[in-house]
Amino acid sequence: MGIIRQGWRRFHQLISGHNKLPGINRWERMACEFLQQQGLTLLTGNFRIKAGEVDLIMQDGDTVVFIEVRYRRHQQWASAEESVTRAKQHRICQAAAAYLKKKHMTNRCYCRFDVVAINGSLTPPRINWIENAFQQTFFN
Repeated sequence: MGIIRQGWRRFHQLISGHNKLPGINRWERMACEFLQQQGLTLLTGNFRIKAGEVDLIMQDGDTVVFIEVRYRRHQQWASAEESVTRAKQHRICQAAAAYLKKKHMTNRCYCRFDVVAINGSLTPPRINWIENAFQQTFFN
């Protein structure tokens, strides 16, 4: 089978729900697969608390990476990148702090906050990985 055909088959598996990771939607799966190809390791998906949620929590070397995945088919009102508001950042930071506290990692690791923005239709969408997309300036 040709390389292009294999690529499309893998892409179709990602968007159709094959190789599911529990609790992770198709766009988060696509982002997870993309980031794993970049060398990151998945720790957990969709960590939730009352105040907020983190879509993906991954490890990049000695850094814990909290990742928000955003998808926009049309950029009519805002792109996926622009849709991560300050309020959303605040909720992600609260969930990240809760995760670190739960895992007893609050003083032992480096952290960063990334955004994976997916724009366009299904065939194929444009993936934009923004490392250090925002900073956490507080801990609750």
